Amino acid sequence: MRHGLIGGRWKILGRLGKGGFAEVFEVEDTRNPPKHYALKIGVPGLKSSDRASGALRNEAKTLQKLQELGCKQLLAVLPDGVGEHEGVNYMVMELAGPNLADLQGAARDSRLDADTAIRAGQQALTALENLHELGWLHRDVKPSNLVLFPPNAQPASAEWRLLDFGTARKIRGPDGQLLPQRVDYKEFRGSSSYASVSAHLLQDLGRVDDLWSWFYMCMEMWEGRLPWRRDLSAASHKHQESPPNKDAILASKQRCQADLSELASGPNSLPAGLREISEYLSTLQFESDPDYSFLAFQLKSLNSASAKAARNAAQVSTGPMVSPMVSPRMHASPAAQPSAGPSDVPMGDREHPGNNWCSRGA
Repeated sequence: MRHGLIGGRWKILGRLGKGGFAEVFEVEDTRNPPKHYALKIGVPGLKSSDRASGALRNEAKTLQKLQELGCKQLLAVLPDGVGEHEGVNYMVMELAGPNLADLQGAARDSRLDADTAIRAGQQALTALENLHELGWLHRDVKPSNLVLFPPNAQPASAEWRLLDFGTARKIRGPDGQLLPQRVDYKEFRGSSSYASVSAHLLQDLGRVDDLWSWFYMCMEMWEGRLPWRRDLSAASHKHQESPPNKDAILASKQRCQADLSELASGPNSLPAGLREISEYLSTLQFESDPDYSFLAFQLKSLNSASAKAARNAAQVSTGPMVSPMVSPRMHASPAAQPSAGPSDVPMGDREHPGNNWCSRGA
């Protein structure tokens, strides 16, 4: 592990995570103690000219631009927190609490209580609406990229913020008009479990694709596990040589779009609000202007007594759902330490369920 000061200012307190291209530390600002931040830096030996290091630099520029535009639902990069240390790029950001994947992992059957699930879903939707209005796509929406803020806040009262803008893309030109879909685009963007069908088909992504990823995230909070994630778990328990690939996940998503009942984990039908969201998203095209208010209304409908009662009835055999409580010392457990963030993977599939590169683990 690194020691000493980074950039002559940032004192390393401990490592939060490490990936193939970058590692992340909790640091103290020696010019303004005792404030703590998250510092992401390329691994030793990674040159600033390398592609992975360039991705980190571009992510910092994207975040700074979004901050200038007034985006509030992200973790801010410090104005003087971007630089080089021993020839390697780094950036310093606000420190966050556990991510949504951490909380799901701590809950029985990975199901969050209804209030936490709805709050997280609503705030993620607001963040995406704001991002889209500013002319940007996230392109990797998933539970590990939604974090509690500030670090020691409880889920019932904390803000939820988006992180990892390593694959974010500007979708409006200088005139404010939506850029046309790139028909020659043939690359996968996102994480296979939460990517839209269009992403699996290697198509250029639009706002609707961010919203499909958001929907899958909401479904997982409500149901505990997505059908294709259940397949992944079954594969691991059977000690198969490899889990289902992206083609198998795509086929499962297509079946679920054709028959929404397959999204539910039990015999009860899918809640009306989630069904309405899925059916609405299926009508949108690349250039469509999403109705975020409609989506928010349908998500809020899950807070009804009937929706909660149906959900609780489906859980009689597995026990009550857990409302996760975040302990200020949760990050002290070695087993809970997050790995380095998904922006360590500049291209292709960014499937890292437990990634959380700027926060203390749960």
